[in-house]
Amino acid sequence: MYLVLPSGLVFPDLWLAVALLVAAAVVVAFLVALEPRIDQWVVLGLIPWMIVGGIVHALTVLPQGSPYPPVVADLFAAPAVYLTVFVVTGATWIGLIFLATAAGTEDSTPMYLLYVGVGVAVTLLVATLYWAQPSGLAPIEPAIAVAAAIALSAVVWLATALRATEAVSRAWLVTPLVIFAHALDGTTTAVGYDLLQVTERSPIPRLIMDSAAALPTEQYIGAGWAFVVVKIAVAVVIAVYLSDFLDDEPVRANLLYVVVIALGLGPAVNNLILFVLGV
Repeated sequence: MYLVLPSGLVFPDLWLAVALLVAAAVVVAFLVALEPRIDQWVVLGLIPWMIVGGIVHALTVLPQGSPYPPVVADLFAAPAVYLTVFVVTGATWIGLIFLATAAGTEDSTPMYLLYVGVGVAVTLLVATLYWAQPSGLAPIEPAIAVAAAIALSAVVWLATALRATEAVSRAWLVTPLVIFAHALDGTTTAVGYDLLQVTERSPIPRLIMDSAAALPTEQYIGAGWAFVVVKIAVAVVIAVYLSDFLDDEPVRANLLYVVVIALGLGPAVNNLILFVLGV
């Protein structure tokens, strides 16, 4: 078990964990009862909330301390942060469903979710910069990671579209999101490992990059590239595989796309925030 779990995991006290689980169950119950439309536009609408998750988690490891009250701080540490963000996102989604229904604009709910999420993410980003009060920002390495992720995603998406045209056509919106999310996670991890000498907390990525570091090519191209290749390859396989279920089981397929994207985008944003702040 310890071979696959990252170090630094923090588990909330029992009462807090139970409260979080109850809140999550209530959100799930409401969503099941409301039966909202869940398609690829909903997946897009949830993207900024994944970014929110990366930001709020980054706040737990700032050198000057976390801004969260100690009693609830563990809710924003891994792994509880995933469930915390789910509860907040789900509650917002439920509220927007009621508002959209009252206004007769139910079909616009995914876009409302997107707009509100962008607003929350931008607000949190500004608040993070204010709280951290960095003496100087370090944008170069994060910019390299983002640029590399965009370029790699474009090339990989095009190659995937040529090789699995039908699958990419079905999952026309979520496929590039999956690829980019994991490409960004890969490039930020690689930049941290090769350029910033950041110690990787997750055993599997660390094993992959340590193995690449033992190759003769390490002195020329580093070792992080190996993790980028693995991340993108796995992302493409999952994206293409899930596309087979979009027609028959669209709800389950799109929800799985949400999970897959979140597992890449959340950690990537967390990395970017910490790199920019020089943490």
